Amino acid sequence: MYCVFDDICERVMKSVSLVIYVRIYFTCILARQKRMFARTVKGECRICGAKSTADDMASHLMQHTKTHGAGDVNQFVMRVDGGPDMPFWMYIQIPTEVTFGVLDKFLRAVWVECCGHASEFEVDGKIAGMRKRLSAFCTDDTEFLYRYDMGSTTTLRLGVIGRMQKIMPMRGWFHKDAYYPPPLVYGEYKAFILALHNKVKFNCQTCGKRAVYVCSNCIYDMEGACCEDCAPKHECGDEMLLPVAQSPRVGVCSFEGGSLG
Repeated sequence: MYCVFDDICERVMKSVSLVIYVRIYFTCILARQKRMFARTVKGECRICGAKSTADDMASHLMQHTKTHGAGDVNQFVMRVDGGPDMPFWMYIQIPTEVTFGVLDKFLRAVWVECCGHASEFEVDGKIAGMRKRLSAFCTDDTEFLYRYDMGSTTTLRLGVIGRMQKIMPMRGWFHKDAYYPPPLVYGEYKAFILALHNKVKFNCQTCGKRAVYVCSNCIYDMEGACCEDCAPKHECGDEMLLPVAQSPRVGVCSFEGGSLG
């Protein structure tokens, strides 16, 4: 039996659903506009110039181990990133017989060094000494952590994805968003960046323009990016602002950028 009341209720529910949908949609739009940076950033293979996401880059790099043949240096291929909330990532090759201390120097120079803080590696719940060789703790699928600064700690995730027997030939700069430092050399060993995220663009969270500063107080909530115009008006004061840096340590302590900017 037809009921006018049921018809009214159905129309009301459809109207309410539409309003809720519209509100959610515009909330998401505003959230994207206020986000400091994109959570996912593509990068470029330094061997051939191929572009992909961090996850896809792993299988791409392992194809190069087949096409470039064997060599006389056993190398780990590792992914390094700043965790799920950070868009910064890279893949490196490093000899299996170097020490964790060599890897520590590499990570400091590229991504984290600011004031000479202490650092440590944790592998399978154990702290690996800096004089220990990578081969003593790592296999072809080992995942481990690196911590720099035990006060304002920056934690990096590292994972071995395979091995190479040869130092790969590197191409130069590819385009305006690709930027690479020269190989970092420590003693007789070389650590190379095989692939790297494209330059991360920071957005001012007040006006949406390109940000050039990050607040060292707000960064822990993934906030506080400011452009030149909005920086003087930031509520924490301009003394809390640090330059934007291409590193998971951006905005922390007195970090102003590693060798990647």
